[in-house]
Amino acid sequence: MKLNSISKKLFVSFTSIIILTIIVGAVGFMSVMQLNKNYSNLFDENIKKVDLVDELISHNQSISANLYSYVLFKEQRYIANITNEAEQYSQTYEELKAMLTGSPDMETIEEMAERNDNYMNLVQTSIDSFIQQDQDQLDINVRGTSTAMVLFMSLAERLKESQYEEMSETRQALDQLSDTTYLIIVVLSGLVALISSVIALIISRNIARPVKGMTEALEQVAEGNLQVEKINIKNKDEIGVMATAFNKMTDDLRQVVVHLHDSAVRLAAQSEELSASSEESAASSAMVAHVADENMRGSERQLEIVGETTASVEEMSAGIEQIAENNAKMLQSSNLVGSLVEQGSVTFQQMADQMKDIQSSITDTASTMKVLEENSNSIQTVTALITDISEQTNLLALNAAIEAARAGEHGKGFAVVAEEVRKLAEQSKQSASEIEHIVKLIQTDTEKASQSIQTGSHKADDGLNSVTDSLQLFEQIEGATAETGQSVRLVSAAIEDIQARTATVMTGSTQVRDLAEQAAASANESSQSVREQLATMEEITESVQSLALLAEDLQMEVSKFRI
Repeated sequence: MKLNSISKKLFVSFTSIIILTIIVGAVGFMSVMQLNKNYSNLFDENIKKVDLVDELISHNQSISANLYSYVLFKEQRYIANITNEAEQYSQTYEELKAMLTGSPDMETIEEMAERNDNYMNLVQTSIDSFIQQDQDQLDINVRGTSTAMVLFMSLAERLKESQYEEMSETRQALDQLSDTTYLIIVVLSGLVALISSVIALIISRNIARPVKGMTEALEQVAEGNLQVEKINIKNKDEIGVMATAFNKMTDDLRQVVVHLHDSAVRLAAQSEELSASSEESAASSAMVAHVADENMRGSERQLEIVGETTASVEEMSAGIEQIAENNAKMLQSSNLVGSLVEQGSVTFQQMADQMKDIQSSITDTASTMKVLEENSNSIQTVTALITDISEQTNLLALNAAIEAARAGEHGKGFAVVAEEVRKLAEQSKQSASEIEHIVKLIQTDTEKASQSIQTGSHKADDGLNSVTDSLQLFEQIEGATAETGQSVRLVSAAIEDIQARTATVMTGSTQVRDLAEQAAASANESSQSVREQLATMEEITESVQSLALLAEDLQMEVSKFRI
């Protein structure tokens, strides 16, 4: 691939550095993975083997303990425990044997199997001797189990030592592998740093030197030196293209400056001539503008006076319209008040008639209450008479009872009649007392009612007098309201006539104002045109002067370039 651009060069250099970095990372990662694997084997296999050997020892020791417990306590559960421990021993042994297949420790594990078989035979023989109660043979067999256990333990310890030695060797190999991995990573990192530095140096020289040449040439052009030598860069990348463009730009800029110098000289001469002509035109325009301003101010003053007159007429017209509106509302209110006064007069007339009826009713009620009081007095007289009669009847009944008692058997019927007459007299007396009490209450209430009726009669007389006075007042108000309504109607007619005359004046003022506005607008347009022309001439003069200054500045700037 041709590296004919800066982007490709940078891409290749950075890609190379990234690839080298990935290689170093991959080597380090693989080494760490290998270390992890070896450490896993160390902990998962060797330590597991040691744990299995300890389990075999534990099972045989448990078998011995259960054998002694059986001999001492004679319980069958210890025989079951021995059988269970023997089965677990077999499983652990098979697992350990599978892990040691193909290793130098296979002889040791097979010898341990033989020792264990001998040990289990002695255990079984000891149990049989105990069952047969052969104490001598039991003692021999128990001592034999102890000896077999010691031989088994020595083989187990030898197997454990072998595993510890293998673990030590594996740990040393892992340490050597770790050191080797560290050394490889350090060497590779150094190589990557060295190669990266070389690549950076090559790229910087390939880019920095041409850029420095371009910078120096640009600084000379910036100082005005267009005689700078052409840049010769052999690179085919962007810097080479930029150098070619710079050479072409310098040639073009040199030609532009030459043409610009000639144009600046001609522009300065023409601007001086144009400046003189524009100053003369500006003076003429200023004179015309002064005259136009005087005319415009006169038209504006005339328009202002007409506007004030029109505004005054409009305000007067608005005031008259407001007066007419208020007068119409007042006429409407006057009509409404007249109607209400008429209704009030009728109402008060009806009220006076009702007060008369009330006074007549109160007089009739007072007469009735007086008759009621007289009747109550008559009832009280009759009640007193009834009471006297009942007392006399009671006395006659008592005398009749005495005479009946004297008559004996013949007077019993008469005595009964006398008793009934006495009771009837007592009831009559009691009823007369109740009637008398009720009549007294009626007399009391009647007296109170009479007093209230007399008070009501006096108040009814006062109310009737007040209603009569109010009725006369309403009649006077009704007459005054009619006169006010007539006056308001006369004022309305006068206001309507003033409105018509004001409208005529308003129309004339509006026409005069329109004519004044047209005249002011024409004067304003003329003045505006003259001012615009004067402003244009002043701008032309300023532009010509600025152009002359610009031509001088341009000549000074062009003179800075060396062509």
